[in-house]
Amino acid sequence: MTERALKTSQADFVRSGIEARISQGLLVPGQRIEEVEIAEIFGTSRTPVREAVSQLVAAGLLHKTPRLGAVVPRLDLRQTLDLMDFSAELAASSARFAARRLRPDELETLRDLCAQLEDHLLADDVAGYAATASSFHATIIAASRNSYLIEALERSVIHLARYFRYCLTYPGQMRADLDDHHRLIDAFEAHDGEAARMLMRRHALIDPDIIGDYIADLEQDDSR
Repeated sequence: MTERALKTSQADFVRSGIEARISQGLLVPGQRIEEVEIAEIFGTSRTPVREAVSQLVAAGLLHKTPRLGAVVPRLDLRQTLDLMDFSAELAASSARFAARRLRPDELETLRDLCAQLEDHLLADDVAGYAATASSFHATIIAASRNSYLIEALERSVIHLARYFRYCLTYPGQMRADLDDHHRLIDAFEAHDGEAARMLMRRHALIDPDIIGDYIADLEQDDSR
């Protein structure tokens, strides 16, 4: 591998890592991206970190500010709701496509993931539940077999994953979420694209009050 190809490969690796940390809530809205710290986390020099950050800024996943440099963008309530509406429409379309295109092994994967979600629910394991639910939805998105849809959803999910995870901490939310997953599997088994679309459209939306609570918690943390 040439030096240029190695740097490109490292930049892609760092970019994926930063995206994952944003999605997992390890990098929170308003937080500055520290190049030295990121380089240490991923075991690279600062050059691929700078390249990864530039790519993420260009993609809108980071914001560049004159004073702080690159930061995780902080969306207000209106922006978050707009993004959620957009993402829910994309997710609904992915479910409709998946109802026609899911392979038997992918359907079996969804059933296995639902069984794992039940275990996480019984153990009151929010982190484990959120990670497994992410795999459940990633399986559906991939089964849409639509590259443009997949790319757009992956980008929006990076910003929204923190809200879904926060939502799961509310009483009864994990059970309601799991019930939706079972209904989606029923629609997929019936190859009912319209039912899958409608279920996913509703499932992908979060109560605006919960989003408001999350934003208020962030603002309270900033004031401390």
